[in-house]
Amino acid sequence: MSKMNLSVSPHIRSARTTQSIMLDVIIALTPALIASVVLYGFRALLLTLISCGFCVLLEFLYEKLLKRPVTVSDLSAVVTGLLVAFNVPVSMPVWMLLVGDLAAIILAKQLSRETEPLSTMRSFLRTALTVGLPSLIILAEGETGSMLVIVFLTGIMLYFSNCNLKVLGALVLVAMLGVLALYGFMVATGSTDYRLARISGFLNPELYASSDSYQILQSQ
Repeated sequence: MSKMNLSVSPHIRSARTTQSIMLDVIIALTPALIASVVLYGFRALLLTLISCGFCVLLEFLYEKLLKRPVTVSDLSAVVTGLLVAFNVPVSMPVWMLLVGDLAAIILAKQLSRETEPLSTMRSFLRTALTVGLPSLIILAEGETGSMLVIVFLTGIMLYFSNCNLKVLGALVLVAMLGVLALYGFMVATGSTDYRLARISGFLNPELYASSDSYQILQSQ
């Protein structure tokens, strides 16, 4: 009786490489790129080229700094740049596009290769940098909700990526204490920031009955 061999996927192999597959994807996306240039002008092509170039540069520098095999020749970074560019409006500022590329290459692609994230100080600093930098830029633009969504989704990714739950729990606790400390500081200094007004209005609607809590009270 023959023994049954068990192995992980892929079970079906071929001579095709990642580079050839990504090249097919680029060819398949080319008609969409041509249509975008026809419909929205040359700026659509410019944003796409910038996005692709920046993604390739980010992946090259990241892998060089961490002394990993450089994989830019497989064209996956080019495909990432194309997809990011295809998902933003043609009027988007270039710096916002670059932030999206940074999140796509470093956070979504490179960070996902970590087998045990937050297991070492080096891994912790790498994660904090890749999440914290885009979050701070978004927060500086006043998009607190978007920043919280990014942090929340990062926590979920870390939870399902074999992260040490004690370390993750400690980070959540520190983040909560930081938010409370920031809220207390803004209240103590008499800040008039609209985000603080929304929180204060939600916590104490009667105090802001004629302004930020008007809709809350009227809906009751």
